[in-house]
Amino acid sequence: RIHLVPPAVPEPSFKESRRKTERVQICYAGKIAPQWGVLELIVGVERMGLQDKVEIHIIGDKFHDGDVGGHSFRELISETIKNADFVTMHGGLSREDALGLVSSMDIAWAFREPTFEHLTMERSTKLLEYLSMGIPVILTRSALNEEIVGRNYPLLLDSKDDLGAVLQHITQQGRVDIDSADLSEMA
Repeated sequence: RIHLVPPAVPEPSFKESRRKTERVQICYAGKIAPQWGVLELIVGVERMGLQDKVEIHIIGDKFHDGDVGGHSFRELISETIKNADFVTMHGGLSREDALGLVSSMDIAWAFREPTFEHLTMERSTKLLEYLSMGIPVILTRSALNEEIVGRNYPLLLDSKDDLGAVLQHITQQGRVDIDSADLSEMA
C-alpha cells in the first residue's frame, strides 16, 4: 500500500521580485520568542547604527508568553520597537500572504538559539521555505545547517555576537553575494 504525502516545503507558486529600496530588507516570519533571536536582531541593528540602512519586517502575532530577565517578552518587544521606525510588524497573515511578503525581501532571519540548534536533529522548515524561494538566510551555525548551506556559507552565526559583523558586511555590500538559484537548490 502506498500513501502519497505532499512535500514538507511545497514548491513556491509565485515569485515576487525584490522591492527596490535603499535599505536592506530582513524578514522574520513565525512565532516571536526569545530563542529565535528577533529581539537581538532589532537591538543589533540599533547598536550598529544601521537603522537607515536596514528594514526589519516581522510577520506573526503569536508571542512567547514567558518572562525574560523579569520582564514580559511581549512587552520587551513592544517597548523596543516603539520608536524603531525601521521595524514593521505585519501581524498575523495568511500563509500565502506571508510567503508573498517574504519572497519580496532581501534576506530572511532563521536564527535559533545555539544551545537548541546544536541539540536538535530537526531541520528548520522555515529555513527550507526561505531557501526554496531563493532568499538568503541568516542562521545559526550547526552541523545540520552546514549540511544544507555548506560550511563556508557567509550568513552562518556561531552566536548572536556575530550578528554585528554580518550586518556590517551586508549593508556595505548592499546585497548578499549568493545566487538565488543556488539557494533554492539547497532546499
